[in-house]
Amino acid sequence: MPSIDVPSRASVADNDECLALFPCTARDFFHSIFTAIASLLQAMPEKLGTIAEELAAAYFLERDYLVMEKNFRAGPGEIDLILEKDGVIVFVEVKARRSLRYGLPQEAVTHSKQQTIRRVAEAYLQQKKKVSANVRFDVLAITFKGKGTGHALFDHIPHAF
Repeated sequence: MPSIDVPSRASVADNDECLALFPCTARDFFHSIFTAIASLLQAMPEKLGTIAEELAAAYFLERDYLVMEKNFRAGPGEIDLILEKDGVIVFVEVKARRSLRYGLPQEAVTHSKQQTIRRVAEAYLQQKKKVSANVRFDVLAITFKGKGTGHALFDHIPHAF
């Protein structure tokens, strides 16, 4: 499964070569990444989940979150992103849709899925010896708009469950 590495905000700001290629602010740089990755989705529609998760990582990096883990697995479950910001560990479920024909992306985070995410989060906290940490469960819903345009709507739902 191909993965697209998204640079951290610090590496973008500290890399003169990168800035020479992209003479712009970090916000403009991440916008360029969003557009490029969303456009890639048009060429590889079967990779919707992978592409959405990489876009989500870039989205949170731009907002000063630290990406701790991607696709953390425990037992039969997985958490798409585990982040940290301001001393809070944030477990994120990423859901994406190409259209709203089958409902909003966040509607796919069912009660059963929430329970699975909670169990995996408990395993993560035990494994990392952070059982007393402040935690939060968020959903990032991504809706790709307009075929071939590379545009995407992001709906970040903090404290989703």
